Amino acid sequence: MKSNSISGPMILIGSAVVLLLVLLFGFSNVSKQSKKLSDKRSQKVDLVSPGTLLRAAKQNLSPELLDAVETFEMQLEKTSDEEKQIELMQELASRWYRLSEPAISGYYAEKIAERMESDAMAWSIAGTTYTLCLQQEEDGKTKQFCAKRAREAFENAISLEPEEVSHRVNLAVAIVEFPDQENPMQGILMLRELADQYPESPTVLFNLGRFAIQTGQYDKAIERLSSALEIEPGSKAIACLLGQAHQRAGNDEQAELFIKECN
Repeated sequence: MKSNSISGPMILIGSAVVLLLVLLFGFSNVSKQSKKLSDKRSQKVDLVSPGTLLRAAKQNLSPELLDAVETFEMQLEKTSDEEKQIELMQELASRWYRLSEPAISGYYAEKIAERMESDAMAWSIAGTTYTLCLQQEEDGKTKQFCAKRAREAFENAISLEPEEVSHRVNLAVAIVEFPDQENPMQGILMLRELADQYPESPTVLFNLGRFAIQTGQYDKAIERLSSALEIEPGSKAIACLLGQAHQRAGNDEQAELFIKECN
């Protein structure tokens, strides 16, 4: 069901890792109120529903894992305490993420974000998890489910923190991972525009380099990733991907030097 590509989980340098650590270990501050950021969140029309995804995923669980998940679901349904609800949703998001079900994990992360008051990080976590779904999932309907919700999550993060470049990069990456058929270059053009606006951003250069590898533009990938590594020389993620670019380009000696940094 799931597939791996050269991109792996590396959506962003550092920021995606931080977001997922927050997802796994919880938020430090829980709001007592929730704020509606967009009317369209209550008007979602998906080809598949979260309930459909949950039922399908549960069929693949062992009795022990199924019992654990349903215990948390039952506790969530019974409690009216908002802090406890968020705590339980964090646990469910974490468990489904570890079970390699990022669509469901993203759904619970999204529900958490809806409960938080004006928390851009919460929306970015939801969007990041949905983008992992786009990278790992093969089913077209599930990918469309994740693509739509990833975009909306990052748009909400941008509305709350319009000056934070990582939210805009994340949105562009999500669009590249599942492009609009009527505008297939939209995500790449967004990244190029961000590269013009933020030429010293290793995150932007990293993602442009990553997508250049996927499209066979190895020289361009090497150029962008080399620039990113000059800006952030200690990044193993950049060095590792640069090694892959050299390897694809047939530069075996250079590839070996950088691939060593992956370990």
